[in-house]
Amino acid sequence: MAFGSEIDSSSINENWLFEIAGTSSVTLRFAFSDCTVSSNFYYGVILNKPTIRESINLKNSTAKTSNVSIDIPDFQYSDSLISEVLFGGSSYFINRVVTVKSMINNATPSVIGYFRLISISRTINKISLEMASHRPWDFVDFPTKKTARNNYVPIAYGNYTKNTNTSYASPQFAKTLTSTDYYPCLYEQSRSGRQEFTASIVDRSTNAELAFYDSGLDVLIPFTNPISDTFARFSENFVSTCEKYFRRGFAYRADAHEDHHSVWSNETNAYDSSVSSFATYDQTTLLQTSNSGVVTVDESNTDIDFSFPKPVGKLNNAVIKIELTIYTIHGSNFDTGNDDFNLKVYVDWAGGTNFGDALFHRADNTDNGTQENVTLSKTYTIADDASFPDTIKMAIEWNARDVANFGNPSAQWSQQVRVYIKDVTVTADVINEEADIEFAYIGADGLPATGWNSGNAITEVHEAHRDILYRFADMTTASGSVDGWSDLDSSKDWGVRYWRYELTSLKDVLEKLQYEGGFIFRFKQGNTSAPQYIHIKDSYSSSDIDYTITKNDLKSAISNISPLADLVTRMNINYEKHPTGKRYITSKTASSTTVRTNYNISSKENVLDVNLDAYVSPAITEYDGSTLVENANPNDNFFAYYYNIIGVPRIEISGEIVNSKFYNLDVGDLINFSDMHPEKVFNEAYTNKVFMVTSINRKIGNLNFKAREIGATS
Repeated sequence: MAFGSEIDSSSINENWLFEIAGTSSVTLRFAFSDCTVSSNFYYGVILNKPTIRESINLKNSTAKTSNVSIDIPDFQYSDSLISEVLFGGSSYFINRVVTVKSMINNATPSVIGYFRLISISRTINKISLEMASHRPWDFVDFPTKKTARNNYVPIAYGNYTKNTNTSYASPQFAKTLTSTDYYPCLYEQSRSGRQEFTASIVDRSTNAELAFYDSGLDVLIPFTNPISDTFARFSENFVSTCEKYFRRGFAYRADAHEDHHSVWSNETNAYDSSVSSFATYDQTTLLQTSNSGVVTVDESNTDIDFSFPKPVGKLNNAVIKIELTIYTIHGSNFDTGNDDFNLKVYVDWAGGTNFGDALFHRADNTDNGTQENVTLSKTYTIADDASFPDTIKMAIEWNARDVANFGNPSAQWSQQVRVYIKDVTVTADVINEEADIEFAYIGADGLPATGWNSGNAITEVHEAHRDILYRFADMTTASGSVDGWSDLDSSKDWGVRYWRYELTSLKDVLEKLQYEGGFIFRFKQGNTSAPQYIHIKDSYSSSDIDYTITKNDLKSAISNISPLADLVTRMNINYEKHPTGKRYITSKTASSTTVRTNYNISSKENVLDVNLDAYVSPAITEYDGSTLVENANPNDNFFAYYYNIIGVPRIEISGEIVNSKFYNLDVGDLINFSDMHPEKVFNEAYTNKVFMVTSINRKIGNLNFKAREIGATS
């Protein structure tokens, strides 16, 4: 829409023209009054005064256009009644494009709306034609491709990161597999000795190794011997595979202990990630006898239990290991052959109340004064799956005896026993049956951009939105022709990881990305050749303002403050969605303590819980009394953006435009006000305030608007 100089006239005469493009090259043309434009005659038969309403919702980041209805008589159209032409004739008009134009002072008409004819009804006196806004995503589902097993091929966007490959022969510790940047792939079938999962509608040539989510360890574990790239099973159906029985090999450590007699120190060091730190048992005992006696020291109250997390699946092979360093030394008065020393290490691999078997023994002067590294282990097979322990017990038993009349009379000697537990680990090879598996997870990057930015990585929310429009809604407009795209791309660096494998409407997907990305998408006047992105920038200058409106341009202007009930001054935000879809990795609470204090908002009021399925960055600041969101820029993060919209009371202005030179006014336009009456809006000056038009209501010869404060010029 772009009216020319005709709207600058002090007196205007407006006529609306409706064009309904049917099949067989038949176009029906109606108007409020008869007219001819470019040799096309428009029947002046419209009986009512329809309204076109367009609006944007900054709070939800959505755009909307109302339906339009016109009433006409059943007049003679060429050789037939118009009712017979509209339905039942040789041309079809239902669900066809309706173009609405405004012609002012007989100048070239300007398009003010595009619709689809959705309903025709009649009474004795009139025919009603109802038209709805139509968008390319209407009635389109997402995803679009199915496999032979009727699963949807997943759609994924964003950067993903796989964990290091691991196997029973060359295991990685579970705690080093820290990436959760995966997306889910549905299990499809067993084929040629491997298990197939549907991964993508395009080939993923790197990092396509599949992983299993182990809920017992809360980690994504790559399958044994995965493939690093997908291959085509059918058109737009690329799969990745893993070994039969979904094998994965990995290592993990104990995660808890019980020191029954409190004789160990630093117990958690026994199962931390370093073998350079350890749990320690260190005792020194002095033995001294007279010529007539024997003294014996026995120590056995040393048992300590270690518990393990339980991986998901069936044990195929495993080994439990305890890594020790043992050091013993006795004093020089020890008489070899007469005085005695014995040390044994016991392990009960079943974690029972007994000490189990003695797996290490040191006696008398053996290795006195030297450190010995000892590994105690037990191997398990698939036959041990049901009895594989979740707790083991280890104990030290030692004794020393000083015999009279040996060594120096009345001599004494000391015995030191020091044992380090350096590591307590399990290396496991785990499998599953086919019936147990629904998903695997893939760390390959999501879809690259199509023709609008061909081949480039998509890493941000608005880029994913643009690509979905191109791929699935046929919006092939070049980037330079998309109004607002350049500004949006400059303002936003909000990272995305988003996937879908279940059917949903494309409209819902697009609006979710708009909300989480902090922008609005629309087609101007419904024209699919005029796409537009709208967002709130961090700052504005006078050159950004589309129109300056004064009191002389308005009628019945109303100013109000956004209602308290609409304020959201605190958000509990969950983001970075876990690939299982069951939880979020990061949760933050952000609020404006200033606004909550100023407006007497209680702790439970104006609080919104938000789950973000696509947004992953920037990190959301936990704004509080020490870090103020008022000092942030709107596009710093999700909370800062919506705080600028709904976190603080804003001025809203509505009214009727009486100056026709503003008839090009559209939603998303930026306006300011000057020379207003009253001169202030409440106790605030209009100076430098920036408003965004959020609603336009057009009737013939009439234009109403609503605008909301969004910032200030600098």
